[in-house]
Order: sequence, then structure tokens, then C-alpha cells
Amino acid sequence: MRETWRVRLTNDTRGIQQEMRNPPVSYYVKKMAGISKGSSKPGQIIQGNITLEQIKEIAAIKKQEPRMKHISLDSISKSIMGSCRSMGVQVVSDEVQDKNQSPQTE
Repeated sequence: MRETWRVRLTNDTRGIQQEMRNPPVSYYVKKMAGISKGSSKPGQIIQGNITLEQIKEIAAIKKQEPRMKHISLDSISKSIMGSCRSMGVQVVSDEVQDKNQSPQTE
């Protein structure tokens, strides 16, 4: 997993503050959807699909960050869905994804 480091230099104490963060939401969305980049025309071109269960997994990872501890999982999930929409990734329910993957026998 890729990690992001934020380094902050302070002039008054001439100190350094380091903070390790998880990767941005777009990294997880691209990884879960199996795409290399988002859509150039979001809303018109769908790059990939992601399930609600995968969004919940990403929300749980982001909830561990200190700056997200006070935000509910539902709010984080809605924010992730907005990021998916702006990247051209369609959010589908788990049942729809299972039906599309299961072989149909007649």
C-alpha cells in the first residue's frame, strides 16, 4: 500500500512535524474498480464499477485517520461516492454485481 507523508516546518520553533496518512480516496477507488485513471468525461463515459461493500471498506480505512475520527462512516461513504461520480466510476449494489458475475444456465 502506498503511504503519504506530510511534513510541516515551523519557523517559530524551527521544528519539523511529520504525519503519515493513507493514500487519497482516488487511489483506492481506482484500485477497487481495476482502472488506471478516471474518465475524461465523467457522467458520460463510465470507466468502471465499484460496489457499496467496497466503498464501505474504503470508508473504514479513511476513518482511521486522525482528521476523520469525528466523521460518521455514512458521511465518509457519501463523500467517496461523490469522488466516484467525478471520476466516472459507477456505484452499483452488491446484488447487481453478483448477478453480472454469476454464470447463467438455462
